[in-house]
Amino acid sequence: AHVADAAAKLLDQLAEPETAFRGGHRCFCYRSVEVEYWELDEDPESDLLFGYGVWPVAQTLSRLLIDATFSDDLQPFHPIPSVRGKSVLELGAGVALAGLSCHACG
Repeated sequence: AHVADAAAKLLDQLAEPETAFRGGHRCFCYRSVEVEYWELDEDPESDLLFGYGVWPVAQTLSRLLIDATFSDDLQPFHPIPSVRGKSVLELGAGVALAGLSCHACG
């Protein structure tokens, strides 16, 4: 028991403190499109599970949508359509980077 207590104490000393996600003003820049957005501070007391920050897939989707909108060499049935001049509804989107990118594309 003494060895286990000493090991537990040592592990406690070596453990890095958990750092909460720090939000704030951010800017996503790709090609000629700049999108400003805000990320929220992570709050363990909040019911908000995943919507406080940008997910990497949102950045990828934003790049694909921007490429589709500003590329002149797309095939007629390209899987990612241009969003220029279209209405877009984004659901379950965290901080809405993809929707904001669509808005920036016109």
